[in-house]
Amino acid sequence: MNEIEELFPFYALGNLSEDEQAQVEAYVNKDASAKARLEEMIQSAQVLPFETTPTPPSGPVKEALMARVQADLQASRTVHEAARPARNIPHWVQILKNAFVSPAFSAFAFTAAILLLVWGIRLQQAVRDLTADNQTLQETVSELISENELLRDELLSQEEVMALLTSPTRQEVPVAGTEFQPDAYGTLLVGADQGVEAVFLVSNLPALPAGSVYQFWLIGNDGPVGAGIFQSNAQGQGVLLVRSDSPVLSFDAIGVSIEPDGGSDQPTGNIVLLGNLPQGGGS
Repeated sequence: MNEIEELFPFYALGNLSEDEQAQVEAYVNKDASAKARLEEMIQSAQVLPFETTPTPPSGPVKEALMARVQADLQASRTVHEAARPARNIPHWVQILKNAFVSPAFSAFAFTAAILLLVWGIRLQQAVRDLTADNQTLQETVSELISENELLRDELLSQEEVMALLTSPTRQEVPVAGTEFQPDAYGTLLVGADQGVEAVFLVSNLPALPAGSVYQFWLIGNDGPVGAGIFQSNAQGQGVLLVRSDSPVLSFDAIGVSIEPDGGSDQPTGNIVLLGNLPQGGGS
């Protein structure tokens, strides 16, 4: 019995690979007696389940059959060992790997992608909202800082004004209204410390519309020098802390004009208050 005929029992039982089946069929097509033996085995295999008395196979057939069984078992063990995850790989990692190659993974991946996309969009919106809130907070902080500085400056000015008002060595210079505001009048209080700082108080000076301010001028040999802007209230009263790089009493005169909001480099509007300084005569 050659190697091909040893495959006859497995052919009859349908336990050959496609290549082995092709080899057997090619062989019997060339050998009529071998074909007859194969057909006999096929018929025997078909009625085998209905036999009541099993017939032991011949020695060579039995040996070939057992060898075939052992080979199949060994192949099965090899495939099983190859498919088994390595011992150093955690069980959950192998589960994830199996999930990635499973048919259901495509649906899982699609759902996960949608969830990640929605989460990403919401995260970006949250970042934009936080950025906007942060910008608003920064602007609020900046406004509070500016307001605090203004209040601090106002407090310092009030303290300086009170110091001048209560100083026994202060000098008072009256200022009269002009033809544009004949009922207005003011008083310039000059400090004793070289006369650098002074306070100007005004009464009966009408409040101005939006976009206009009153500007105080120190007038000397070189012309008017702006020394501050101010507004009057509804009662016509106003206060200005005058600041000058030169002693106030070193100028010849003082005046007040109506100027655009923010003030001007030189008087452009009507002069509403004007007065001479007692120690004028130039710097």
